[in-house]
Amino acid sequence: MKQNVAIYNDYKRIMLFLGMIVYKFATEWGYYFILSADKVTYPVNFSIGKYINGWMWCLILFLGIRHEKREASVFMLYLLYVSQVIPITCVYALRNESAIYYNLTCFAILNAELILGWVEDLQFKWKNNYSKYMIWVFIIALVFLLIKIFRGNGFPTLIALNIYKVYELRDSGSFQLGKYGSYLLNWMIGAIIPFLIARYVNEKNYIRTALLCATVFILYLYTGHKSYLFSIPLVIGCSFWMKKKYPYEEIYISFMYGFTVLVVLACFSPILKELFSKIYYLIGRRVLLFSAVNKFKFYDFFTLNKKLGLYGIFPRWILPVTDPYNGQVVEKIIAATYYNKPDMYCNTGFLAEGYARFGYIGIFAGMYFYILVVKIMSRMQKYAGYEVTVSAFVYPMLMLTDSFLMDSLVLGKYWVMVMIMLIYQKKMGDMRKKIV
Repeated sequence: MKQNVAIYNDYKRIMLFLGMIVYKFATEWGYYFILSADKVTYPVNFSIGKYINGWMWCLILFLGIRHEKREASVFMLYLLYVSQVIPITCVYALRNESAIYYNLTCFAILNAELILGWVEDLQFKWKNNYSKYMIWVFIIALVFLLIKIFRGNGFPTLIALNIYKVYELRDSGSFQLGKYGSYLLNWMIGAIIPFLIARYVNEKNYIRTALLCATVFILYLYTGHKSYLFSIPLVIGCSFWMKKKYPYEEIYISFMYGFTVLVVLACFSPILKELFSKIYYLIGRRVLLFSAVNKFKFYDFFTLNKKLGLYGIFPRWILPVTDPYNGQVVEKIIAATYYNKPDMYCNTGFLAEGYARFGYIGIFAGMYFYILVVKIMSRMQKYAGYEVTVSAFVYPMLMLTDSFLMDSLVLGKYWVMVMIMLIYQKKMGDMRKKIV
């Protein structure tokens, strides 16, 4: 029996490795045969040397992850690998991008893999269980947010029901919330609601799950942010899948092979090609490759211009730091410089934030903050379980493809996420018992 289990585990690892190879080819194929039709945004300037260099790093970083461990830190490391390492490797070779930035970024990620394997997890536990009170505070805050939004904006429009008109809704400026309300909305969508959904699905409380999903949909109708909708199937799907015997391997194998099939259908499907292309543009272009392209844009921009330093990390009432760009929005400056779109926000993920703030040393600093978050997550796993921990935070961790980390650890959504991980725990002796 043990021998059969060992053989099956080896089979899963092989499928995971082959899935990585196929997924990398599919990412490159999608860029070259679909996206490069837009020669301004996605030009091709292939470098064989950088292609080989990229493959070497993909193999090294894949082998550096402890795939056999059933730990939240391992799950999130491979999420980083799939959502950011593979796409930037593709862009690096196909566009002949900076070797210094790419290799230092990969070395920093390898450094993170080694540290996460060596450093012990946090062990402390609260004498009293404050989880029940924390959750009621979240529920009260959510009700307060909805009331505030309704009083300030009335009923939502239905413009966002057409997903291709969300930019029209955003540009209209019709949604008003205020500074502190925006903080609360960011906390809710980025950390609190995904956590509550994962918790209630785990407890089979589907009424509260449905109410939270409806709340997310209402918030989407007000704001027009498509990522809000994406959080619902991601968190719920992950919550159910995490109950299976081999969720880690099955989730990533399904995604990598599924994405490959999507690319093939978007290129060659005799029917529904337009539909598959639209799905690819939402996932392959917007989530993966456009963000990867922008990482190199940020590197180029901040190589030639002032670094951000500590600006934006702390609220000004905590630490007043001079804005190096005198009130101009850096994301808009970059969009105007590289895309000739001054009204666009050129966002990208935390792998670019470190360099934008502190140069080459910042690349490693950003990864050390990532290590800190993941290590705290491992602490929560001990007291809340693998399933809830991964499901609750898979959405905000995936959003790091297009979000900064350091500027969100002080009063941002990742600050709230860390607070949840530090406080939440189920009653010892009965990991399945409900506390609310």
